[in-house]
Amino acid sequence: MFKKLANIATGMFKDGERMLNRAIDKATFKRIVYAAYLIASADGDFDSDEKASLVKLINRDFPDFDTQDIMKAIQECDDKIAFDKVLGTQEIVDEVSKSKENEDDAKRVMLVCAFIGKADGDYDRDEQLMARKICKSLNLETTDYGI
Repeated sequence: MFKKLANIATGMFKDGERMLNRAIDKATFKRIVYAAYLIASADGDFDSDEKASLVKLINRDFPDFDTQDIMKAIQECDDKIAFDKVLGTQEIVDEVSKSKENEDDAKRVMLVCAFIGKADGDYDRDEQLMARKICKSLNLETTDYGI
């Protein structure tokens, strides 16, 4: 199972770099950051090191957006979760799910989720559960993303 997941992730990485390097609009960018936030915080601990790693990844793959844009989107997520974790999470998923209107954008969101999930070398159970939830909200096949 792990070998299959590793092979899927390797293939997604190659395809993902090609897809991620395309220009995106501000709404898609925000949804990507929201999805990445959900994956990074799935274990209940989203510390400043993880936030810095997320900012670095997003800056690398989406250079048209600056760190302030990323920080603003992360803060919006923090505020939603701080108000109510369950409602805030659902509101973020609902926003991310709007990317299903464009299949390329939906796939782009899931590729970022996969990258974030693998960033620390351990795509743990909570991250995979959140990735499945996001994937289903985007009307994508979870098996295409190894989850």
